[in-house]
Amino acid sequence: MQDETTADSGLEEFEARRFGDEEEFESFFYNLEDWDIDPEDNPGVNHAAAYLRGRPNEYGMHYEALPGAVQSALISIGFEVERGTWFAVWYSFILNTMYADDRMGDKYDEGKMVGDRWTIVSKLGGAEGSFNLGIYIVKNGDGNDEKQGVLKLLSTEAMEPGIARREVSILALLQHPNIVELHQSDIPDHHHDTPWIVAEHCDRGTVAHLVRRYKDSQQPVPDLFAWQILNSLAQAVHYCHHGPLTQTHDDCSSSEPWDEITHRDIILSNIFIQTSNEADNEWEYPVTVKLGDWGCAISQSEWTNGGLKVTDLPTVDAAYKPPEAALPAEATDIYQIGLVMGCIYRTADQPDEHWETWSSSMLFPEQLLLLIASCLATEPGERPTARDLINAVQLLRDTCPVDRPVWSGDLPVMEKM
Repeated sequence: MQDETTADSGLEEFEARRFGDEEEFESFFYNLEDWDIDPEDNPGVNHAAAYLRGRPNEYGMHYEALPGAVQSALISIGFEVERGTWFAVWYSFILNTMYADDRMGDKYDEGKMVGDRWTIVSKLGGAEGSFNLGIYIVKNGDGNDEKQGVLKLLSTEAMEPGIARREVSILALLQHPNIVELHQSDIPDHHHDTPWIVAEHCDRGTVAHLVRRYKDSQQPVPDLFAWQILNSLAQAVHYCHHGPLTQTHDDCSSSEPWDEITHRDIILSNIFIQTSNEADNEWEYPVTVKLGDWGCAISQSEWTNGGLKVTDLPTVDAAYKPPEAALPAEATDIYQIGLVMGCIYRTADQPDEHWETWSSSMLFPEQLLLLIASCLATEPGERPTARDLINAVQLLRDTCPVDRPVWSGDLPVMEKM
């Protein structure tokens, strides 16, 4: 006997059964007859049973084999929604993940080519995030160009409808020296095939790595490098919210209509550092600081025209959530910049919005600390704009003593002139 019920009717059956707990749910699966057929594009409950019973070791997707964080997330969903929907969520998660794995096969193994141009060199361990399935170093095999890139596998359309398409469309619009550049992307037609992007490779890693190295060496981050990070983030955020500026230095208006974009996920690990041939000025290190990972970003037009609520948007890191929630607004990005700068000041992995409790024994000048604190104002309207930050950095940084900033080994340091 073969049950060809679709995923939708399967979910309805799950909800109608009102399982008492996960053990009862698993018992239902394990008591079904085994099916020796591959699931269709929309497999039903019996296909799910075959997957759960027959492939837990190969795929590691039996509930008990799921990562603890995923188990906790599924359980927390169960407390927030009606009983029965919990099982539908679990069911969808497992099926969509397994089916994506089936279709992916060995496409992204080392040595494989992606997009007829990029050869996969290695996988970056521990780099998976909420909306990506893996990150790889790739090499451009087009002609004599040996430029490296970063391949990011995104969630399939079945797993996270619209998420990959949104990230690609936003990143394709952004062209700024302080934003990670998109090299190539692919959004497949099949909703179980894996979308991907290839972005530029930043050879110095992330600010999260940098802060960790300073913490391990028990050194403070040089204040001039903190100024550089703050200015770079402010430049990127101003561009996202106001577009390319006219040539007039003080003109804050874009030269043409601009669809405002809010990043919403400015955290230590989403800020990248790339070696530059030379510094832009005497206050900066020979690196470029770039904002990346746009999986939580949203354009103002989609937010307004789509009638969306904040709960419809990708969930951001709770530690970086502003008091008013991570709304699509410049004030959200500014608040997160403040938290990032606080981590840099404290050489801490996790943010602390209570800036008044920070130790005053660090080496940052008072002007910089007050500027960071202003970003953490509880009321969004009391926070500076990105343009305010840019102007303040240019004004206040000029008062700093000019030691020569150099990069020594893995860390930026100051060298006396």
